[in-house]
Amino acid sequence: MPRGGARINSGPKPGYLAERRQELQDLVARSGVDPAERILSIAKEAEGRGDWQLAMAGYKEILPLLYPRLKASQVTHDVVPDGIVERLHEGRMRVLAARSTTPAHTS
Repeated sequence: MPRGGARINSGPKPGYLAERRQELQDLVARSGVDPAERILSIAKEAEGRGDWQLAMAGYKEILPLLYPRLKASQVTHDVVPDGIVERLHEGRMRVLAARSTTPAHTS
């Protein structure tokens, strides 16, 4: 009995995934809601409330739509956008400042 490798007639039938993707795109188009805009809106609201965990989760979902995922071998100093290091540092400082001003829970 074979082990590993491709199996005959396994996986989705040809065209099924494309058909399903099109159905989902049509559903979203009919709803009038852009999921990416909604996720970004939720992330911004969460950031405004100081809910950094929810904000970062929302931004994490949006990033792959905006920027391609780079392999480690592709990352060079000229690939990093201008100012990104400073913006990341400022964001980290805001998170740390928010944590230091949040009262500790005592039991």
